[in-house]
Amino acid sequence: MASPLIMESIAASRRYVGTSVGPSEWTGIDAERVKRFLEATGGDGALVPGAAPTPDSQRVPGALLLSLVPRFMPQLIVLAGCKTGVNAGVDDCRFPAPVPVGGRVRMSARLASARGVPGGGVRLSFEVRFDVEGAEQPACTARVHYAYFP
Repeated sequence: MASPLIMESIAASRRYVGTSVGPSEWTGIDAERVKRFLEATGGDGALVPGAAPTPDSQRVPGALLLSLVPRFMPQLIVLAGCKTGVNAGVDDCRFPAPVPVGGRVRMSARLASARGVPGGGVRLSFEVRFDVEGAEQPACTARVHYAYFP
């Protein structure tokens, strides 16, 4: 795992547009984690991209991958002077390859854009990629947005 990118301040974050970070550490996704995710979301996986219709399926729900972004992001970036971070959305999400239950994933990211927001904050948009151990195609690609405030 690479060291996280340390941005000195909210104002300095704009200088890092175009910078790639990662990958994060590998994380396993076992059947118990899939079951807990489906229970927590009230789903059976049928409407979740990248999933078969039951918790016993052999594929990890795509939405579970997206739920890992907040876990991996602090491994990849540190924004000094930030006290609050808010998930501001996801765009252009794709699931090119399935993740088998029991597989391992890791995330990398590229800072795609940065813009100021009211309250002295910044909205950072990241292109994220989840790799599956042993697979050539990514399991997920998406643009995720976070607003950070002092």
